[in-house]
Amino acid sequence: MPLRLKVKGATKEELARGVDAAVAFLQMHDVTPEQAYDGHWEALHADIPGMPEGIIQFGEREQRWARLWLEAGGVAIRACCRGWDEIPLFGNLDMYPDDPPLH
Repeated sequence: MPLRLKVKGATKEELARGVDAAVAFLQMHDVTPEQAYDGHWEALHADIPGMPEGIIQFGEREQRWARLWLEAGGVAIRACCRGWDEIPLFGNLDMYPDDPPLH
């Protein structure tokens, strides 16, 4: 699934640079973007009341993946905004199964 970065005011090239940095960061930690995103998703949904048992498997591995996903988002935003006077407070790294890749 392709990653997509949203940062207000960023060019396509800057966004692609951020995505590349996030992927490199995750690879450096031997985690795929899909694994990291899965951990993040499971962290967000682990405490939802009524969730059928066995759907969410949030152990130490998934906790690590979730943490790395959040860190990869920060890496992506900093790489995207390299050279800017100010790095925006808000940005979003996400994964979209139906979107074409950024590059």
